[in-house]
Amino acid sequence: MLSRELQKAVAPRARTLNVLWGAFLAATVFYVGVAMFAIGDAEPTAGATEPAVDPWILTAVLAMAAAVAAAGSFLVPRLLLPAQGKPRLKIDGSRQKATAAETAAAAHLPESERALLGLLPAYQVTMVVTWALRESVAVFGVIAAVVTRQPASVVPFAVAAFALLALARPRAAGYLESRQGHF
Repeated sequence: MLSRELQKAVAPRARTLNVLWGAFLAATVFYVGVAMFAIGDAEPTAGATEPAVDPWILTAVLAMAAAVAAAGSFLVPRLLLPAQGKPRLKIDGSRQKATAAETAAAAHLPESERALLGLLPAYQVTMVVTWALRESVAVFGVIAAVVTRQPASVVPFAVAAFALLALARPRAAGYLESRQGHF
């Protein structure tokens, strides 16, 4: 269990993560609207050539790419945030540093909790990369819809992306609790 002081220090970043996660979820819904609006009931223009690739084959290839991205989204947290030891993600040199609130709170925390608080930037970066991979599933659907001129093609991709994102709800405090005593 995290101390009350550590929970207070984690709260601002947890709120930020929840906002980012919500934006990724909303984007998948937005992509469906974009595909429906951009393509709509548009008829092929006169003189338009047939696509070089069968639309079903293209959709299948994009579905495979989406599956690879989805699989990668499950591997990223395991690779960057191992269960034992320090995260493999190096944030030195990046702008992803402890916030002012985290730095101020760290002054009043014991060393073990300060070390836990230092894991938050790596956790945040890992979650954003995970969400981006999961969102890319919907982007592949938009590509399929636009290229094949079939707006409904985006729907299964977007549903899959939304479900994958829903599985990756941010749990900053839970992550820190799981790491207590492991490094």
